[in-house]
Amino acid sequence: MKLLVTDYDNTLELHYDFTDNISILKRNIRAINKFMKKNLVCIATGRHFDAIYKTLIENNIKFSYLCANNGAELYDGSYNLLFCLPIEGADLEILMKLGDKVFFRNPCNSKLISSANIYFDNLKDFEQIKEYLDNNLTKSFVEYKYPKIKVINEKCNKSDIIKIIQNLEKIDAKSIYTIGDDINDIKMILHYNGYSLITAKEETKKAASKLYGELNQLIEDIDNEQDY
Repeated sequence: MKLLVTDYDNTLELHYDFTDNISILKRNIRAINKFMKKNLVCIATGRHFDAIYKTLIENNIKFSYLCANNGAELYDGSYNLLFCLPIEGADLEILMKLGDKVFFRNPCNSKLISSANIYFDNLKDFEQIKEYLDNNLTKSFVEYKYPKIKVINEKCNKSDIIKIIQNLEKIDAKSIYTIGDDINDIKMILHYNGYSLITAKEETKKAASKLYGELNQLIEDIDNEQDY
């Protein structure tokens, strides 16, 4: 049995103006469904649960495992929460001092807080909150992308989630394949049989052992047990 771990945005589903995104998504879904007849698929995304859940349901995308929030949460194929790495208590208290500016995210059917989002309508407020968080948070990873700030536990990463699945399913690392396009995919690309797309960020492409035009092409190679 093999495990394929794929990023979602701009890997499983593309969002570019220069590609036929709908047709590629359909090919990728067909390939995943075929692959899952004998193997496992984990979708690993930086999105929080609510955002990715809606997308997966709308597109009728099946999976064995779902890694959300860059590794803060792990779900099984029925959306049952298996693991959560919440924001540390001291950092959570600092975020709560910001009041209703912060939108806290709870994993499905859990009271734990796995991420916090702050939205802005002007750059001045954004910079002020950025300075406050930089000076006070000690155990969190903070993503600053105006007009949004996202906070998760600093230990979160997709690669550690894969290790959990590997232990649950008793899969050899040689049978695990990963693919993604962004910086947050690099660690899992380096730790396992890692691949990327020709449209990925340059740093991510450098970490990959091979580049593909579409996810389904990698799945076909894995199915055919080709040497790369």
